[in-house]
Amino acid sequence: MIYRFFHTILQPAIRAWFKRVYLTNVERIPASNPVMFACNHPSSAMDGILLALMLRRPLHFLARSDVFNAPWKRKFLGAIHLLPIYRMQEGYENLTKNDDTFSECFDLFRRNGTIIIFPEGFNVHEKRLRPLKKGAAKLALQAQEAISQDLYIVPVGINYTDAPYPRTEVMVNFGEPILVKENMNLYQEAKPKAITQLTRQLAEHIAPEVIHQNHGTEPLAEHCLTLRRPHWDWSGGDIARLRAEQQICQQVNQLYQENPALYQSLLGEADAYQAALDKAYVTDLQVVRSQQPTAWLWWLLRMVGLPLTWLGKAVNFLPLYLAHRLTIQKVKLVEFVATV
Repeated sequence: MIYRFFHTILQPAIRAWFKRVYLTNVERIPASNPVMFACNHPSSAMDGILLALMLRRPLHFLARSDVFNAPWKRKFLGAIHLLPIYRMQEGYENLTKNDDTFSECFDLFRRNGTIIIFPEGFNVHEKRLRPLKKGAAKLALQAQEAISQDLYIVPVGINYTDAPYPRTEVMVNFGEPILVKENMNLYQEAKPKAITQLTRQLAEHIAPEVIHQNHGTEPLAEHCLTLRRPHWDWSGGDIARLRAEQQICQQVNQLYQENPALYQSLLGEADAYQAALDKAYVTDLQVVRSQQPTAWLWWLLRMVGLPLTWLGKAVNFLPLYLAHRLTIQKVKLVEFVATV
């Protein structure tokens, strides 16, 4: 009941936060089987909130146990479908408590429930898939052994244009499902080997759905994406949006490796252009729109909407101000900004 309550009241909030959500290949999710979503993790709780609000089937989440550190927290978090996972950091003696959590997961799967897990193990605001931990594969194989239904793992890629900030975009794509029972023969013979194999398989299925920027390429890649986006016009269900950003980042990765001098030259030009925009207090999108034949209409709509904009800011000033102050004072990591 509490889950459904938040699912309802947060719908307008998530749609106001994001300028556009690209949700693609949802039809790949098995409709009548238990499902584990294996997802990259760039933006803390926002990743789970986003998927929970975009999907009709109720989701359950595995979260680190240290957030269940008070009776009222355990009760509330349980009501919104969070289950505790105990890590070595919480004490070796607590690891056996994961058996109870896994048992709850098995019961959920027996009822054709859905669970989301982030196999990277932690969240970092980066556009790349980090090495996967083995916990997701271990849970999936143990669950398949315990239940009679066919369990599927659906790989998910969440790609934010600029995760910490509002009125940006996010691309969520569902990959081809993995049928867990295809790994069970190996699991019966050699459990560690099967877990390693399924973990590798997960990485191979998630990676194509994630934008990948090599270390060091981020500055130019982000400049190129910023310059290209104003020229795109796709609907929220078009996978081409994600593929276009992946292609740009792949080209920048290749340039960085093959021609470092040209990379640095282009980065210098892009930095200079951005500095000129900042000095003029305009964005690249505004420059592009000012050159279009319908620029006069765009400016007219902005002028007409200006009173409503200021009215909205006045009405929402207090909660926005408090949220801003809370973020500055309490949030130490950029991954948690959007969630707060």
